[in-house]
Amino acid sequence: IIHCVSASILFVSFAIMILFQFTKSDGEMTPEKKKRNILYKICGNTINFFMAFQMFTVTFDEIFPNWWTMVNEAAMLTAFAVAWLCKAGCFKMLNDK
Repeated sequence: IIHCVSASILFVSFAIMILFQFTKSDGEMTPEKKKRNILYKICGNTINFFMAFQMFTVTFDEIFPNWWTMVNEAAMLTAFAVAWLCKAGCFKMLNDK
């Protein structure tokens, strides 16, 4: 139960940070910033989807084996990693010119 609560807090924090903090802007948005915001929304909503799916798989654990937890958490971590790398400027085509 400690793992579930801790992971839930972590992934909710990730989703909030991506959806609300990463999408902030200082004034007018460049075309690249608009593209980054789309990517951030995709990543944040991917985390939300897999959190909901995780609750579903835990609720119906007789249908879904325990390894689904690892799959869901890996998908959420990957979504966060993509958003974080984008925020760090690692995707040159999305950086402001």
